[in-house]
Amino acid sequence: MKRILPLIVCLFSGLTALAQQTSILKGIITDSENGQPLPGAVILVDSTRHAVADQKGAFSITRIARGEKQVEISFLGYEPVSRTVNLDQSTVDLGTVRMEVDKQEIEAVEVTAEIPMAVQKGDTIQYNAGAFKTSPDADAGDLINKMPGTEVGDDGSVTVQGEAVKKVYVDGKKFFGDDVAAAMRNLPADIVESVQMFEELTDEAKFAGFDDGNRDRAINIVTKHKFNRTTTGRIEAGYGVEVDKDPDGDRTDRYLIGGNINTFTEKHRWSLNGTFNNVNRANRARGFSDGGGGGMRGGGLRTINSIGLNYSGTWTEELNFNAYYSFNQNRSNNESWTERDYFKADEEDEHRFERNDSKGHSTDNAHEGGVRLEYKGEKNMVFFNAQGSYSQTDGWSNTTDSVTLDGFLNSLIRENTVTSNDSYSVNGNLMWTHRLGEKAGRTITFGANGSYSQNDAETDRQRDAELSDNVSTYTTTNSWNRSLGGRFSYA
Repeated sequence: MKRILPLIVCLFSGLTALAQQTSILKGIITDSENGQPLPGAVILVDSTRHAVADQKGAFSITRIARGEKQVEISFLGYEPVSRTVNLDQSTVDLGTVRMEVDKQEIEAVEVTAEIPMAVQKGDTIQYNAGAFKTSPDADAGDLINKMPGTEVGDDGSVTVQGEAVKKVYVDGKKFFGDDVAAAMRNLPADIVESVQMFEELTDEAKFAGFDDGNRDRAINIVTKHKFNRTTTGRIEAGYGVEVDKDPDGDRTDRYLIGGNINTFTEKHRWSLNGTFNNVNRANRARGFSDGGGGGMRGGGLRTINSIGLNYSGTWTEELNFNAYYSFNQNRSNNESWTERDYFKADEEDEHRFERNDSKGHSTDNAHEGGVRLEYKGEKNMVFFNAQGSYSQTDGWSNTTDSVTLDGFLNSLIRENTVTSNDSYSVNGNLMWTHRLGEKAGRTITFGANGSYSQNDAETDRQRDAELSDNVSTYTTTNSWNRSLGGRFSYA
């Protein structure tokens, strides 16, 4: 007991210190004329934390770092409210914030019912897709990026109020497994009806009916009913010619073609996507990349070929199955040269000239696939998932370094390098949970997991020197790693 008491005191002190570093911001949003609450009003704090007013117009945002914050409040048909608020206490109450009707809306000749931007449903914020304008070729990532407090990166990753989204559902189902970027990239924005943002318990905790304290940030994309039995797709293509700045320089063809196709039914969903280009277009990269200039030809632009397939199926009421496969090929060519002149200020005749020429090529082929099986019965729950990958990288490079002093060759070194690398990995996880009796929270869980990875690399380097010794080296590296684990729990 003597040892436990100091630990409890330290833990309590740490939690108290943490609480003193954050604040709670709350308030009520109403109409300035009639005092009626404005449910659905969006409150944004420093463009990172947000909340939606409930049916009584009330809102509360917790765990905000203390300090001066910019608070923006918006509601369709009303003039936005902007305030600078100093969060210097544990709880800061804005009181009643009265919003004025936008007079331009009043003077409009035609009055139509507008779609509310967002609705708070318990712990879930639901954004209506129709309240956000997107281009005809926009994808789900473009749409979600317009929603308050969210940010979609170029790689397809999503953050909500500064927290990374770990799971994406489509109509409540894991269409793309845990690949958030795939959902952002492959779903067209025009099939989305609404987007629900929430925090959810782990699968084990949801089945057992108890809160284990672990939560993941998740998004559920609700599609329009008319798309429940349909096929949608998109294709894009581009072509151009890159011409060197040198009038006698080379002309290089640049191309891009890509797209995706999605098939939706009530129980089965397929998604196929691909891109083939030589302009560095990968993932969610936009437009053509600048190849650089100066003493660089080729600019390191890559040829990228990739294709991916996702499947999600509800085979029975208790059994769901997900699978995916992807292939990515990345080829790059580099050619560069660098020249340097050195002169001594007090000796005009002494001159040192250095030149470096470099060429290189690399090819990377990568395969990846995985399956996930989920069974949820009345008494038993079984999860099984397995993933595997294989990649092969081959490349070569040639470099030439020369130094001249006062017009005479001082050193000349040529180096040729050939590399090869093969990597394999496979991992799997199996979990069985059994509910004991009818009382929520009484469960027994068995789990097992394993992984294996291997990497084989070879490097052959030849170094030829005009005025010194030649050097030849050949190295190989082999490594592997494996792990096995298990777990048992009762709650």
